[in-house]
Amino acid sequence: MRKKIMIACSLVLVLCVLTKIIGYSNSSINYPVVKVKLDTLKKDLKKENFIALSFANELVPTGSKHIDSKMETALKSNSFKKLQTYQLHQRAEVWFPIIEPILKKYGIPDDFKYIPLIESGMKRGQYS
Repeated sequence: MRKKIMIACSLVLVLCVLTKIIGYSNSSINYPVVKVKLDTLKKDLKKENFIALSFANELVPTGSKHIDSKMETALKSNSFKKLQTYQLHQRAEVWFPIIEPILKKYGIPDDFKYIPLIESGMKRGQYS
């Protein structure tokens, strides 16, 4: 009985190792690294029309105006500064130094500083 379990576990382990080795050997695509100045980056992106974008190791089919406009809209709407988590981090950076001494003064645990962040998003004019 123990032999069967050991053989089965060994086979599973060998299969896992082989899939890792095979998976990493296929993903050895070398993308060129280029230093670019920040001012010229926007111009270059517009000119190249997102030619080098890839998804799941396949190039994104760009070139037509429709696809390029959709891609540009998607990239703009999902930029880092528009994400809600980024905005919450920014608000927490402002308000936590104000909230922490108040909580400490009344002996309230420090974890309670997250409640207004979660409930109202630290937006002005809202209360919980």
